[in-house]
Amino acid sequence: MSGGQEQQLLEQGLDRVRQILGPDWKITEYNVGMPQPSNLPRSVAPDAVLNHVVTVESQGARMTCPVLVEVTTDPTPAAISRSLAPRLDLMLRLTGDAAVLVIAPWLSPRARKVLEDLGYGYLDLTGNTWLRLPRLGVHVQTVGEQRDPNPSKGTWRQQLRGDKAGRLVRVLADVRPPYRGTDLGKASGLSLGYISRLLDALEDQRLIRRDNRAVVWVDWAGLLRERAGSYGLLKGHPPVPMVAQRGVDHVLAQLHMDRWDEEDHGRVAVTGSAAAAKVAPLAVGGQLMVHLEEVTDDALQALRRPLGLLPAESGADVLLLRSTGSEALLGRRLVDGVPHVAYSQLVLDCLGGPGRLPAEGEAVLEHLQSLDEGWRLTSLGEWAEDRR
Repeated sequence: MSGGQEQQLLEQGLDRVRQILGPDWKITEYNVGMPQPSNLPRSVAPDAVLNHVVTVESQGARMTCPVLVEVTTDPTPAAISRSLAPRLDLMLRLTGDAAVLVIAPWLSPRARKVLEDLGYGYLDLTGNTWLRLPRLGVHVQTVGEQRDPNPSKGTWRQQLRGDKAGRLVRVLADVRPPYRGTDLGKASGLSLGYISRLLDALEDQRLIRRDNRAVVWVDWAGLLRERAGSYGLLKGHPPVPMVAQRGVDHVLAQLHMDRWDEEDHGRVAVTGSAAAAKVAPLAVGGQLMVHLEEVTDDALQALRRPLGLLPAESGADVLLLRSTGSEALLGRRLVDGVPHVAYSQLVLDCLGGPGRLPAEGEAVLEHLQSLDEGWRLTSLGEWAEDRR
């Protein structure tokens, strides 16, 4: 970024802050191109300090707050953690209780979360703002664009689309690290080249961390949320609407493993509200959703009789989800004798589903986080064996 571009972005960002705070507040940029402080350690490079510091002043109360400002056009989570955060932390040690403001053209939801976790304020030119000035009692949050208004051709989220990405995301979420790309390839059946490219993208988004090329940490909750942003439950699994003649409870009873003949009718797995309610009850009711292995139209019709279903153009209380592959049925769990999707698949289905399902997915995520990793497998061998 050239000096002129940086100054323009700085001025645009500070103008937005002035608009947010109003006429009773004064913002002064008192040091541009700040020289190295005399007490800066010799080991710190000159470019390791910030270029912008401003003061925010309440003109009525005559109170001021210094703000360290970082202007960036590369606000990826990895860049924030590896480059921006060390500079900010250094300056905070030198300046005391100054606030922080990161200004960018646009900040992704993931980048904003990383900044919030670090305690740094931010502002992008689309309207996403999280400004904290504790000394002045100022706390401001506004919402702007959630998608990049000027996306590049190869936005990283595009790499999370498709069955292959879904399989790797499921492995990373379901199994605790450490593991290497070769181990992931053996467990998932994916090529090492594909795995390496996707791991690079995930590391850039700070969704994984690697040490000597081995994955040593996975933000599995963040990873599932990001995958859900590229995944649609009903788009990926075209629904067949049905009415349960004898009620939804009868359908569930027929799906019990003691009654359901998988050799004749194929594998099934309950998902959606019915499955979420067994993990983290948030609401009652909703359509019963059931994943099916890929089936022909004739086979689909043959399922109606044992389940007591009739086709429905409206008022359906059961949705049979036709999977284009078997990914959704990987790692099924038995709940009261009925097959349910794996926890990670349940989160994806809910977050990528319609209506109130995303809220139910967040409730499931919160419950899984409370289990302190106890739901995750301890080895890739367990994952591969469990999914054959």
